[in-house]
Amino acid sequence: MTELRVGVIGAGVMGSGIAQTLAVAGYETVCCDSAPAALERAMGRIRNPERIHPSTALERVAGTDLVIEAVFEDMGVKESVFKQLDATMKPGAILASNTSTLDLNRIASFTK
Repeated sequence: MTELRVGVIGAGVMGSGIAQTLAVAGYETVCCDSAPAALERAMGRIRNPERIHPSTALERVAGTDLVIEAVFEDMGVKESVFKQLDATMKPGAILASNTSTLDLNRIASFTK
């Protein structure tokens, strides 16, 4: 049985908390944010659990089985992220969103 690999896009409070929870649960986790300073702050909050791999390159999540998006609550930002994920993720990967207010059907429409 292969090990589940997970990516988290967004290293804010929510994203870093999700990444930490996944890593502590034993999943290989890539925590990705385009802003190096945000990623550095996130790694400080996470307090170094094993199995977490910080990255500023979205391509690092391409081989994961599940990606959880936790970026700024703005449809334009989410559209950009999901279009990039749609172009790079392996077939069969699950794309998830941590949105609390935006229309998930619209977010899903940014992918094939």
